[in-house]
Order: sequence, then structure tokens, then C-alpha cells
Amino acid sequence: MSVSRDVTREENLKTRLLEKNYQLNTLLENLPLLVYMKDKNRNLVVANNESRNFVLNGIDSYSDGVEIDMKDALPEVENEDNYVLQNKKHLRKEKVVKGSDGKQHWYKIHKAPILTSNNEINGLVAIAKNIDADKKLEYQRDLFLATLSHDLKNPLQAQISSLEMLYREYYGKIDEGHQEVMALIIESAKYMKDMLCTLLKTCKQNNGIIQLIYSRFDILSLMTKSIREVRDLGKIKNVEIRFNSKLTEDEKLMYADENQLRRVIGNMLNNAINYAFENSVVDISIKLENGFYVFDFKNESEEISESLKVNIFDKYVCGNPLESNSGVGLGLYFCRKILEAHEGTISLDNIGTKNTFSIKIPKLDEKSALITEVAL
Repeated sequence: MSVSRDVTREENLKTRLLEKNYQLNTLLENLPLLVYMKDKNRNLVVANNESRNFVLNGIDSYSDGVEIDMKDALPEVENEDNYVLQNKKHLRKEKVVKGSDGKQHWYKIHKAPILTSNNEINGLVAIAKNIDADKKLEYQRDLFLATLSHDLKNPLQAQISSLEMLYREYYGKIDEGHQEVMALIIESAKYMKDMLCTLLKTCKQNNGIIQLIYSRFDILSLMTKSIREVRDLGKIKNVEIRFNSKLTEDEKLMYADENQLRRVIGNMLNNAINYAFENSVVDISIKLENGFYVFDFKNESEEISESLKVNIFDKYVCGNPLESNSGVGLGLYFCRKILEAHEGTISLDNIGTKNTFSIKIPKLDEKSALITEVAL
């Protein structure tokens, strides 16, 4: 009787497993997405027919038969897989791939590690989706912004040149109050031009793709240079900029993309000053804590609304407009994308009018598995 009962249980278990397997296969076969699994050696182990055809042959039947140039695409795919498998971390990115006809196609990729109960790597699962239609709409919007920025930049430069000529000609002939007003106008015009140039560069740079070039550099030197560049901006609002470093001589050598990190720090400094109250203080600090470089940018400003906090780091989101800061909401979004590529984060902590924007970047080296492209 006992043997019969065990056999029945075994048969029921097999039936349930077959049902679950059938349900999983049905789900995979009918998902309008490319979904597949690889083992820890990057071999394809589970995929529906469409996904298998995409992984092995580069043919995307979900997107009107788009055919990917596999020889061109494979090195980046291998780098993505290795990143997930070696670091046991998720990878989310948008990337451009070349088709067999030479045309470019956009894909949104999400890869996640598959771990055993002992936290050992067992493989990865990946989801891919063609986003050509989304990128076409985004391109049209960016083209409009780029055209507008370019058309505004040239007459603005002419205004700056004329104002500087008048300032030099009449300097000493007018009282200090009028000199200060003229200097303020010139400084505001220059800042507006810098914003337009940043927007134009963001829209035009490599079709929204930024290539990251990693190297070792002195982060303290970069911070000092960046702060010096915005000191005049702070003087306009009588904002004092204070900088404090807790890095040792050995810790100040950082491994990252120096140029892009300089842009991130510049954006953070400009925001901290522009949104700060007049006659206030902006505190900047850097330290190495638990294997992360931590940058804090503290200021006091108008209270940030709860609705803005939720999506302040998203694209085309900006705070309350200021007379000297007609932003379009690309600065903090740009910072987030660059920092994510460095395995870093950006966050906001505020109480009332007191704000702290924090950046964390892990201490990387030449052996780190890193992302080399950022899609804006």
C-alpha cells in the first residue's frame, strides 16, 4: 500500500512539473520580447524560437525582420555577459547595433545573473527589445532642441562680445554700481551660452552615445579646477563655496573617465550655486568610504517639492525656473547616466530648505569590468 502511494505521489509530481514546464514554454513562446538564458559559460540553454534566432543569427522577427551584423555585435555582447557573470550584477542599457545592411538599430537590454542557493553564478537571463520607433521620436525632439540651441547661441555670442567691448570702453568712467550691473549681465549671458553649448553637445554627440575612456587622474586637482571655474558665478549671488577633502595622497588617484566626471562635477556645482539662496554657503566635500568615493554638494534653496524629488534625475525634468537658469532638465539626467556607467549612484537628501546631493563611485582599477558606452 505504501509503495503504491509513493508511486502515485511521484506520478503527481511529474505531472505538475510537466504542467509547469508547459506553462513556462507557453509564456516564452508568446512573449512579444526577446527572452533567453545562458549558462555560466555563455552557452544558450533556454530560448523560444524567435529569441534563439536572434541570439544565434541576429534576426529579430519581432521587428520586421531586422538582421544584426553578428560579427560587429558579438564583442559587445561578450563584454556585457562577462560583466554580469563576473560581478553578479544586473545590467540595464540602451545600445545601438549595426544591421547587416549597414543601418543602425536601437535595443533596450536587461541582463541579470542567475545565482545558486550558495550565491554562486549559474548563468544569466536576458531580455531585449527593439526601440527604433521610440528613438525616432526622441531624435526628432533632440533635433528640434539642437537646432534651437544653435540658432540662439550665435546671436548670444554677438551680444556678449558687444557687452564686453562696452564694459572695457566705459570701465572707470561709470560708478561701481553700474560696473557691477554690466558685469552681472555679461556673466549671466556667458552662463546662458554655456548651457546652450551643453545642450547642443548632448543632442549631437555621437547620436546620443558617449564613449567612456578610463584613466588614472588626480581627483583633488579636478575638483579644485572645477570649483575655480564657478567661483565668479558664486560671487554674483554672494554665495561662498567651501571645499573639504578627507582623501590621503594615495586615495586622490582615481580611475574613471576624467572628462565626463568633470562634466558631472561642473553640473553639480552649477546647480548648487544657481539654486542656492543669495548670501548663503555651498559646502562641497569628498572622502573615500567603504570602497566608494563620496562627493557631497550641500546648499540651502527653495524647498524641493515631493513630486520633483521622485523624478528629479529623469530626462527633461528641472526645478523651478530661475532668471539665470533656464534649464531644460538634462544636467542631472546626464549625471545619473554617466555615474551609472561607473557603477555609481546619485541621490538627494533634503529637509526643508537644506539639500544634499550625494555622488558615490566605487574605487575602480584597470581590472574592473566596466561599461564603455553611455546612451543618453
